[in-house]
Amino acid sequence: MPRKLSVAMIVRDEADRLGRTLDAITCADEIVVVDGGSGDGTPELALARGCRVLRRAFDGYGAQKAFAVSQCAHDWVLNLDADEVLTPELNREIRELLARPEIPEAAFEVEMQLVFMGRAFRWGRHAHERHVRLFDRGRAAYDGAEVHEGVRTREPVGRLRERLFHHSFRDQHHFVAKMNDYTTRGARMLRARGRRRAPALALLAWPFYFLRSWLLQGNILNGAPGLVWSFYFSIQPVVKYLKTSDPDGGG
Repeated sequence: MPRKLSVAMIVRDEADRLGRTLDAITCADEIVVVDGGSGDGTPELALARGCRVLRRAFDGYGAQKAFAVSQCAHDWVLNLDADEVLTPELNREIRELLARPEIPEAAFEVEMQLVFMGRAFRWGRHAHERHVRLFDRGRAAYDGAEVHEGVRTREPVGRLRERLFHHSFRDQHHFVAKMNDYTTRGARMLRARGRRRAPALALLAWPFYFLRSWLLQGNILNGAPGLVWSFYFSIQPVVKYLKTSDPDGGG
């Protein structure tokens, strides 16, 4: 019998795009949605589409995702964000994988193709970024990182051939708001490890970050969206290190 699959999602105020993500999932036997305090009808939308919805105060990405995984009914779990859309090919590949007699790998990386300003990037790091998203929770688990969380395992990690589309930001206003949240959390993590950088040094590093993203990583080939993406993406580490100098630790 094919193994059953749970999809685990953490959400907050995603009613405008969660439906697209849920409608694209055809490989799951259940979808568990953990809401971190939405005020826009996100839980109701998920319930209407047959998801099992739980509410939990958000205390960091790693902890929230680990909780969502713990609430799943099946050992094989696919973690998705509300801005990630599976292709039909990826749905089919996952079902075929779970039907194998044996699966020696504990987890699988999924390729994520960025969609920004209406364009699916073909070039650059974020056109072919890979993250572990499908895993056997008996052999792999999310770490507790507040931000930039990841799945950890000591067993083999495989790669899926097919991809999903990552609609990471609704618009530029959302990009700035999300960057502010991530850099605040990242600054707290750096301060906890005793890592700081002088404001002048952080600012002087910006041209390097920008040129690395735009030229070295190939975003120049993604046109105007690639230029805008490189600008925003390159200021994130600068802002994060500037926030380590805040007396309250960045927020």
